[in-house]
Amino acid sequence: MRPLRPRAALLALLASLLAAPPVAPAEAPHLVQVDAARALWPLRRFWRSTGFWGSTGRGLSYNFTHLDGYLDLLRENQLLPGFELMGSASGHFTDFEDKQQVFEWKDLVSSLARRYIGRYGLAHVSKWNFETWNEPDHHDFDNVSMTMQGFLNYYDACSEGLRAASPALRLGGPGDSFHTPPRSPLSWGLLRHCHDGTNFFTGEAGVRLDYISLHRKGARSSIS
Repeated sequence: MRPLRPRAALLALLASLLAAPPVAPAEAPHLVQVDAARALWPLRRFWRSTGFWGSTGRGLSYNFTHLDGYLDLLRENQLLPGFELMGSASGHFTDFEDKQQVFEWKDLVSSLARRYIGRYGLAHVSKWNFETWNEPDHHDFDNVSMTMQGFLNYYDACSEGLRAASPALRLGGPGDSFHTPPRSPLSWGLLRHCHDGTNFFTGEAGVRLDYISLHRKGARSSIS
């Protein structure tokens, strides 16, 4: 007997399926009722509970190839980086009063930290000094609109992004001159924010600051 051709075999299979008796359901379907008139508790805003803020319609992806090579070189020479969390990747970040961009920055910081914890181990990366944007009161922000509130939002995103990767990671700042007020408003504003300001993500008072960095150079003197 010659075997059926592929098309004939398919037709035979379909015919057998159509001729088979219907299979009874294993159990009766469940009935679910929702009482929309009965309030249980206030609905927490979605982005507060998940760390997600809407969708841009296009996912963000980052290429760490060049940074990998640089950090590998430091590692090979037993050097630890002072890692400033700054710059606007491909010009994407423009305004840290934009809540979506604040969450995206937090996610970028968290992804970066997790990447290098996976690459070098937490014991090594926890020795790095992560730092805020260099000399913020000089306003060299790579075309990012940085108001006082935007700078504080940016700091909270750095802090919570690192903390999401590991609470062992250190963050300091602001890496500026700290001139006498009213000069250096962003630097002094950051210290006040860390003392008793409101954390953008948690709503709690005060934000961690693991060390204070400042710049003093070229005046033939030192500070204690």
